[in-house]
Amino acid sequence: MLGVDAVLRLIFIEKKVAQKWLEAEPVQPDTPNIRLESNSLADLNPCPEPSTTAYLMIRNCDETTNEAPPSSQALHKRVPLLLRVLLSFRMLVGLAGGLLQSSLNVSFDSTLPLIVNALFGWQQTGQGLIFITILLPSLLQPVFGAITDRYQQGRRLLAAGGCFLATPAFVLLRLVTQDTLGHKALLCVLLLIIGLAMAIAMPAIIAEIGATVADAEKNHPQVMKRSVIATGWSLVNASYAAGCLIGPLFAGFIRNAAGWQTTTWCLGLLSAVTGVFLLLCLGGWIGRVRKEAVMPRVDI
Repeated sequence: MLGVDAVLRLIFIEKKVAQKWLEAEPVQPDTPNIRLESNSLADLNPCPEPSTTAYLMIRNCDETTNEAPPSSQALHKRVPLLLRVLLSFRMLVGLAGGLLQSSLNVSFDSTLPLIVNALFGWQQTGQGLIFITILLPSLLQPVFGAITDRYQQGRRLLAAGGCFLATPAFVLLRLVTQDTLGHKALLCVLLLIIGLAMAIAMPAIIAEIGATVADAEKNHPQVMKRSVIATGWSLVNASYAAGCLIGPLFAGFIRNAAGWQTTTWCLGLLSAVTGVFLLLCLGGWIGRVRKEAVMPRVDI
């Protein structure tokens, strides 16, 4: 699968790059030979020759325009492409949201196997199978992705709603303390809810990052001379990798220092803070977005 993915990435041609081949070359129409009658030649007035003074004025004006490009645009073009993408507030919010989501998603990697081993006596097979409850809802991500594409204005609601849904499930994990069938079922149900919450939130965050990259190419074509889709998705992967590094360390340190119950409280608090952050900032500051939506449109 990795080999197939690598081959597809190598042969992939972005739409903006392929546009030069898709555009048809303009066909020059054949100019027919026009024969003018002798009488019509006499009626034509000779075209006045342009004066030397006007020619020099136009030439000097062109040279002045070419020699003095806008300074702000020239400085913006010197900024590396990676920094241009990162300078966007929407991109920073999307990357931060992806980092926090991945941290919550993989925080169980360093704690859950130890917990089920200590409480239920499960060995490697049981420790691996318990992660199915978290990963199984990820199969529904195409459904939530389709909902995100249909209601693009609801990205912040889906992302924040997923975090808020996971918050009580994280906190209630502290109730799993005994080796009974009821506590095992409670653990599986809570992990299933957390996996479902992550499946709801992640497509909305990824869609917002993709929309930010597309808007940057559309609004600044003279600056974004080449496509930045690959740059945007590389930043997504980098943020997810950073979250995978931070999440297990965060949960593992808290468990070693204060125990499993405190770890669940901290994970629930982090999920709630992430939800508030995404609700306020994803897609732009919520106050400014609502103000632009309420302002009446004036046609001039």
